[in-house]
Amino acid sequence: MANRWRKSVLGRSRCRRASLPGSGAPGKRKRFREFWESVGSQLLSFPLDRAVCERAGALLLLARTRRRTVPLGDALHGTVAEVEDLTLLTVDAEHFKAMGVAALNPLAGLPRS
Repeated sequence: MANRWRKSVLGRSRCRRASLPGSGAPGKRKRFREFWESVGSQLLSFPLDRAVCERAGALLLLARTRRRTVPLGDALHGTVAEVEDLTLLTVDAEHFKAMGVAALNPLAGLPRS
C-alpha cells in the first residue's frame, strides 16, 4: 500500500483544525480524525533541506518570468515532486505547470453535479 501512496501523495494535507469535517458533530469529527491519523501515518515524508529550498526559489522565479504568482507551499511541493520524479495530483495544476512541474488534475473531465 505504501507504494500506491508514494505515487500519488507527497505529504500531509494542509488540513487545519477548523477545516475538519463534522465540526458540529463530535462523532464524525472523531471518526475523521482516526481515519486521518491512520492514513497520515502511512505517508512518506521528504526532507526540507537547503537544496529543496533553493530549488523552490528557482521554481518561483520561473513562474514569475511566466507572469504567474505561485505560493511558496506550492513551490516546495513542486520541488519535492521534481526531485523524487513524481507527478503531482492537484486540482490547481496550473500553478505547477507554470513552474514546469509535472502535475495532473485528477478531477478534470469528470461531470459536474
